[in-house]
Amino acid sequence: MNNMNAAFGAAKAGSAFDPIGYVMRPQVILRFICWLCSVIVFGCISANGWVPKEGSKQGLELCSVIVFGCISANGWVPKEGSKQGLEVCLYNKDNNACRLGSGLGLIGFLAAIAFLILEGVFQNLSSIKIRRRVVAFDLGFSGLWAVLYLICFAYLGIAWANSEKPPFGNGINSCRAAIAFSFFSIASWAGCAYFAHIRWNTGTDMSQFATGYENEDIVPGAGYSAYAGATDQEPTYQENPFTNVPPDQM
Repeated sequence: MNNMNAAFGAAKAGSAFDPIGYVMRPQVILRFICWLCSVIVFGCISANGWVPKEGSKQGLELCSVIVFGCISANGWVPKEGSKQGLEVCLYNKDNNACRLGSGLGLIGFLAAIAFLILEGVFQNLSSIKIRRRVVAFDLGFSGLWAVLYLICFAYLGIAWANSEKPPFGNGINSCRAAIAFSFFSIASWAGCAYFAHIRWNTGTDMSQFATGYENEDIVPGAGYSAYAGATDQEPTYQENPFTNVPPDQM
């Protein structure tokens, strides 16, 4: 990409939208993977991470929905001795484990959609200040979510290792899928943070924002050229007529 008249790795504002180029961007591909994983995590926890109540609806969005749905729907089982129909999480009966996976999946799902939209309109943002803020938010959020998914992966994995086998094996596959896609989410969000970091470094290099008004033929550090008169001949001066007159003749 030609960096002239570009800011933060995107073309100058007003450029035509290229759908093929948009889909082929590494940021867009990784962002879609983040969306997919968030749907799966959210969906698995929500649908199978808890024991569903009668009449409850199952099936949510993809990566976040799958993680959230698996834990929420099949990751919980009825609490022993409960008379009010309370549910417990299948991850070692730790309700916080289900809530963590569901929350990260749901927020990650919504954030991935928002970033996909921002990526599509990014090159039409004429203000460098707005572009800088978008890239900074992308870098911070993606890095944070990669760390949180690392914590979630470890939390769910340890809790599942200490869990008892649920009745009739209900929700086992969903709980395992939530753990697996939590791991995949670490790599996808970290990749988004990496590309956001590259874009940030590109934007902070102000030498790329040349206006094109400077003359490329001018050598840096060269002095001003002398003023050229009508001719390039050296000026001649008329000699004082009294300079060579002997003193006795004055």
